[in-house]
Amino acid sequence: MTGLAESASVLDGSLAEIVRETFGVMLAFELFEQPGGAVARTGHTSLVHITGELPHTVLLTFGPHLGDRITAELFEMPPDELDDEARADALGELANVIGGGIKSLLPSFGQLSLPTVTLGESVPIIIGAVQTDLVTFTDGHDTLTVAVWKRQDSATPDRGGAAGATGSTRPARNSVPSRVSWSPSSCAGWPAWIG
Repeated sequence: MTGLAESASVLDGSLAEIVRETFGVMLAFELFEQPGGAVARTGHTSLVHITGELPHTVLLTFGPHLGDRITAELFEMPPDELDDEARADALGELANVIGGGIKSLLPSFGQLSLPTVTLGESVPIIIGAVQTDLVTFTDGHDTLTVAVWKRQDSATPDRGGAAGATGSTRPARNSVPSRVSWSPSSCAGWPAWIG
C-alpha cells in the first residue's frame, strides 16, 4: 500500500512538528522538511507499534548515510567507528521517542512496543494497515521518512502473534551481522501484521 489512505489521520498535522522537536532536542544538526516525499523501498528502518483501541505502526526509514550521521551524533563517535549495534540502538531510540509523541496524541489508551530495527534491507510492509501520515526530511544529502500506519483489521499486536514465531531475532551481543533485524525483546508472539 502506497500513498496516503482514505483513513483520516488522528494526528491533525502534528507529525512534522513531533519529528522537528525530536531532532531539535537530540541532534546538533538540522533536518529540513521535504514536501512530496514517499516511503523509500530500501534503507535502514526502525518501527514501533502502538497497541490498543486505535492500533498504529510508526515506521522511520533512513537513507544509510543519514542513519550513520544520526548515530554518530547521538553517540558522539566518528562515523567510521560505528557498528551495527550502535546503529540499531540509535535508530530504535528515535522510533521510540517519535512513537511516544504520536501515542500521546491518540484519543485512547495504548501501549508502545519496543522498537524493531533493520539495517540495509528492504522496508517492511505493514499488512492490513493504511498509511495515514507521512513526512520526509533531508539533511541536504539523504532523507528520513516517517510514516504512520493505522490498522484496518483485527490482527493487532495485542490479539495474537505471527504464525511460526518461535524466538528472538536479536543477535547475540558482540556477534551482530552486517545486516541485522533486531528488537530488544523476544519476538515470540510478534505481530502478524508485519510482512
